[in-house]
Amino acid sequence: VVDPDAYGLPVMAFVTVRLERQTDAEIVSFEKAVMDLDEVVACYLMSGRQDYMLQVFAHSLKDYENFVRNKLTHVSGLGEMETHFAFGQVKRSMSLPKVNMDD
Repeated sequence: VVDPDAYGLPVMAFVTVRLERQTDAEIVSFEKAVMDLDEVVACYLMSGRQDYMLQVFAHSLKDYENFVRNKLTHVSGLGEMETHFAFGQVKRSMSLPKVNMDD
Protein backbone atom coordinates (compact mmCIF):
# COMPACT_ATOMS: atom_id res chain seq x y z
CA VAL A 1 0.00 0.00 0.00
CA VAL A 2 1.48 3.31 -1.09
CA ASP A 3 0.70 6.55 0.75
CA PRO A 4 -0.02 9.08 -2.03
CA ASP A 5 0.96 12.03 0.20
CA ALA A 6 4.33 10.47 1.02
CA TYR A 7 4.79 9.68 -2.68
CA GLY A 8 4.25 13.35 -3.57
CA LEU A 9 0.71 13.06 -4.93
CA PRO A 10 -1.51 14.74 -2.33
CA VAL A 11 -4.33 15.73 -4.73
CA MET A 12 -6.91 12.99 -5.26
CA ALA A 13 -9.83 13.58 -7.59
CA PHE A 14 -12.76 11.51 -8.73
CA VAL A 15 -13.78 12.48 -12.24
CA THR A 16 -17.15 11.46 -13.63
CA VAL A 17 -17.29 11.17 -17.41
CA ARG A 18 -20.13 10.91 -19.86
CA LEU A 19 -19.31 9.96 -23.43
CA GLU A 20 -20.76 11.82 -26.40
CA ARG A 21 -22.17 8.53 -27.70
CA GLN A 22 -22.24 5.10 -26.11
CA THR A 23 -21.34 3.15 -29.25
CA ASP A 24 -19.03 0.15 -29.12
CA ALA A 25 -16.36 2.08 -31.01
CA GLU A 26 -16.53 5.10 -28.66
CA ILE A 27 -16.39 2.87 -25.57
CA VAL A 28 -13.37 0.93 -26.84
CA SER A 29 -11.61 4.14 -27.88
CA PHE A 30 -12.22 5.85 -24.52
CA GLU A 31 -11.14 2.83 -22.47
CA LYS A 32 -7.97 2.41 -24.55
CA ALA A 33 -7.09 6.09 -24.10
CA VAL A 34 -7.65 5.92 -20.32
CA MET A 35 -5.26 2.98 -20.06
CA ASP A 36 -2.49 5.27 -21.36
CA LEU A 37 -3.09 8.06 -18.79
CA ASP A 38 -0.65 7.52 -15.91
CA GLU A 39 -2.54 9.96 -13.66
CA VAL A 40 -5.61 7.70 -13.74
CA VAL A 41 -5.09 4.93 -11.19
CA ALA A 42 -8.60 3.45 -11.44
CA CYS A 43 -11.43 3.60 -13.96
CA TYR A 44 -14.91 2.26 -13.24
CA LEU A 45 -17.73 1.65 -15.71
CA MET A 46 -20.79 3.11 -13.98
CA SER A 47 -24.54 2.82 -14.06
CA GLY A 48 -26.69 5.94 -14.09
CA ARG A 49 -26.19 9.25 -15.85
CA GLN A 50 -22.38 9.06 -15.95
CA ASP A 51 -20.57 6.39 -17.94
CA TYR A 52 -17.27 6.26 -16.03
CA MET A 53 -15.64 7.33 -12.80
CA LEU A 54 -11.89 7.91 -12.81
CA GLN A 55 -9.66 8.12 -9.76
CA VAL A 56 -6.85 10.56 -10.47
CA PHE A 57 -3.81 11.60 -8.42
CA ALA A 58 -1.78 14.77 -8.96
CA HIS A 59 1.11 16.64 -7.37
CA SER A 60 -0.85 19.92 -7.15
CA LEU A 61 -4.01 21.61 -8.37
CA LYS A 62 -1.97 23.16 -11.17
CA ASP A 63 -0.69 19.70 -12.10
CA TYR A 64 -4.29 18.43 -12.16
CA GLU A 65 -5.34 21.39 -14.31
CA ASN A 66 -2.55 20.55 -16.78
CA PHE A 67 -3.69 16.93 -16.86
CA VAL A 68 -7.26 17.98 -17.68
CA ARG A 69 -6.29 20.64 -20.25
CA ASN A 70 -3.52 18.71 -22.01
CA LYS A 71 -4.61 15.08 -21.73
CA LEU A 72 -8.12 14.27 -20.54
CA THR A 73 -10.00 16.77 -22.69
CA HIS A 74 -8.13 15.46 -25.74
CA VAL A 75 -9.58 11.96 -25.32
CA SER A 76 -11.83 11.25 -28.28
CA GLY A 77 -15.52 10.86 -27.50
CA LEU A 78 -15.48 12.62 -24.13
CA GLY A 79 -18.76 14.51 -23.77
CA GLU A 80 -19.01 15.80 -20.20
CA MET A 81 -16.79 15.60 -17.16
CA GLU A 82 -17.07 16.73 -13.55
CA THR A 83 -14.35 16.68 -10.91
CA HIS A 84 -14.84 15.95 -7.22
CA PHE A 85 -11.79 16.52 -5.02
CA ALA A 86 -11.30 14.31 -1.96
CA PHE A 87 -10.33 16.30 1.14
CA GLY A 88 -9.30 13.15 2.97
CA GLN A 89 -9.86 9.45 3.26
CA VAL A 90 -12.09 8.19 6.05
CA LYS A 91 -11.78 4.45 5.39
CA ARG A 92 -9.74 2.20 3.15
CA SER A 93 -9.93 -1.53 3.61
CA MET A 94 -7.65 -3.98 1.91
CA SER A 95 -9.98 -6.91 2.57
CA LEU A 96 -13.41 -7.78 1.29
CA PRO A 97 -16.39 -8.18 3.63
CA LYS A 98 -17.19 -11.66 4.85
CA VAL A 99 -19.83 -13.48 2.86
CA ASN A 100 -22.34 -15.75 4.54
CA MET A 101 -22.52 -18.75 2.22
CA ASP A 102 -25.55 -20.15 4.10
CA ASP A 103 -27.97 -17.66 2.52
